[in-house]
Amino acid sequence: MPERSIMPDGFGPRRLAPIDAPSGIARAASSMAAGAAEDSPKPGCVPCFAAGTLIATAQGEVPVERLRAGDLVVTALGGASLQPVIWMGHSRIDVARHRDPRAVAPVLIGTDALGEGMPHRPLRVSPDHGIHLEGCLVPAGLLVTGTSIVQELWCPAVTYWHVELPAHALLVSDGVVAESYLDDGNRAQFDNHGITVLFKDFSADGPKARRGPGACLPVVTGGEALGRIRARLLSRAAGLRDAPARLRSA
Repeated sequence: MPERSIMPDGFGPRRLAPIDAPSGIARAASSMAAGAAEDSPKPGCVPCFAAGTLIATAQGEVPVERLRAGDLVVTALGGASLQPVIWMGHSRIDVARHRDPRAVAPVLIGTDALGEGMPHRPLRVSPDHGIHLEGCLVPAGLLVTGTSIVQELWCPAVTYWHVELPAHALLVSDGVVAESYLDDGNRAQFDNHGITVLFKDFSADGPKARRGPGACLPVVTGGEALGRIRARLLSRAAGLRDAPARLRSA
């Protein structure tokens, strides 16, 4: 059964806010230019979708955990096309017992947080999952606004899945364009690889820098580009009605 988060009563996203929107919008434009928000979760080594994420395929939207090698999925780079899945990786993370929960807890992107219908339902990904914005990939953990996008630090455990295609590409997940799996030496982070590691390392200072020359797009983790993107998302968050409801599944 797909794992979907339920926000505990009284544990609203504003308590997690790294930036107080909307009053922090003006500050974000300048402070974010130098890097991520001070309290933002650190992006990590392995980008993944949480179980239950709907992936666009030739047969319509399918939960990521139901995909199999050979299934045709929609890719969005250079126009929509279909590519075959060649491998599915999965890993169950005990967030509550992890030595660094902020490095592995899911980032929850509320309905319409990135734009109209983006996502069309709450989307849950790992902190380092690259989201396609303004022609680049931005780790989800660096997009946290505290209202429309939060990190589920209350989540005790999560099962992450990823989809490998013949080459690094862009998938459509719950209406959001995000990256497919890129093998840069991190397969041991997945339970079905064979030899796995005791603690999945999702921290920014993991054993190897990820996304090498095979990446389909540049990755933005700081500077003016990130500041501009975050400022736009904060402004959008301030204008969204009933942000807590947008973080909950129907």
